[in-house]
Amino acid sequence: MVKASSRSSRDHATVKGVEPVPQIEMVLSCYIPAFECALCARCCTGKVIALFGGDIRRLGKYAEACTEPMSEEEIALTGAERKMKMVDDACVFLEGSRCSHYDLRPDTCRRHPFIVTKRHILAASTCKGIDWTGRWHGSDGELLRLSEKMAPKIDDYIGAFRGGIKGRRGSG
Repeated sequence: MVKASSRSSRDHATVKGVEPVPQIEMVLSCYIPAFECALCARCCTGKVIALFGGDIRRLGKYAEACTEPMSEEEIALTGAERKMKMVDDACVFLEGSRCSHYDLRPDTCRRHPFIVTKRHILAASTCKGIDWTGRWHGSDGELLRLSEKMAPKIDDYIGAFRGGIKGRRGSG
C-alpha cells in the first residue's frame, strides 16, 4: 500500500478522469487511487453501512442488537435489507476512532473507501486516506468481490445519474 500524502480526496476535483457523485459522497474514477487509512472514523459516522447475508452471519450473536432495517431508498440503492445501527450518528461498534469489533466488520467496511464494480470505480469523496497522486497496490479482485452484492444497484444508480446529467446538459 502506498503511504498517503498530505493530498487527500478533497483534491479529487483537480484529477483527470474523476467525476463527482455528490448525492452519495463518492466520485467516479478511471483508476483506483492509493489509500492508507487515516483513522479519522469519517467512514463510521453519518453513513449507511449496508449489510448482506455474509455480514449478518459474521456478526453472529451481535447481529440482532447492532443492526436495523434499511429504508426503501437505501434498499433501492444498495440492495441490502439491513444496515449497522447508528448511535449519535456513529456506528454502534465505533469506540473513539477505532472499530471495537474489527474482525467482524461488514464487507462495506472492508472495501471502504471504494466500491468497484465490473463497470465503475467509486471512491469516497470525504476520505482523508485517499492519495490521488498514487495508485492502489492491493487486489482489485478483492475490492470487486467485496462490492459484488451492491454492484448491480450501484451500476443502475450511476447509469441513471449520468443519464440525468446528460439530460440536464442537453436541455440548457
